Amino acid sequence: MKAYMAYFHKRKNAKINIKPITIRVKDSEYYHVEAFGDIHIERMEVPINEDRKVYIYSTSEDTALRMSENYIDHIN
Repeated sequence: MKAYMAYFHKRKNAKINIKPITIRVKDSEYYHVEAFGDIHIERMEVPINEDRKVYIYSTSEDTALRMSENYIDHIN
């Protein structure tokens, strides 16, 4: 399934990067398909904080961008 991953550093005025990705669904769980191994995604359209970066997965590029902008707007 085609999807989008938005990622950015967890800080004000961060640059938002969005890239198209492939998602695999297995037993009602989502996996980001990568060459080195699949990455488990707990939930779509929920920000994931990891190593001072934030990742947002969505089936819509616009939704990923809008959620990222909203997240950055609420950083202290």
